[in-house]
Amino acid sequence: GADCPLMVVDVTAPMLRRCFNNTVYVQTCNVGTEPADSAWVDVFLDPYLSLVSSAQPHDSVGANTWRFYVGNVPSGDCVQFNLTVYVNCDST
Repeated sequence: GADCPLMVVDVTAPMLRRCFNNTVYVQTCNVGTEPADSAWVDVFLDPYLSLVSSAQPHDSVGANTWRFYVGNVPSGDCVQFNLTVYVNCDST
């Protein structure tokens, strides 16, 4: 087989409270055999969620999608970061 990076992503939001800021946890791991260079994670937020902040460098790529730059991720390594999102009061 080919030697290549393979990124897997896990997004967890334990409890989302309407009308409050909430924390979303993101972990990405390189389960491939080669380092991932200049890697990023695209996170699509539900229309009822608004990104408030993240210490992870990021840009909006449109359509409520945010790109978080995680840099170089060696084979077998993981990167974790958090997002603060506001949940719209009209959300169900």
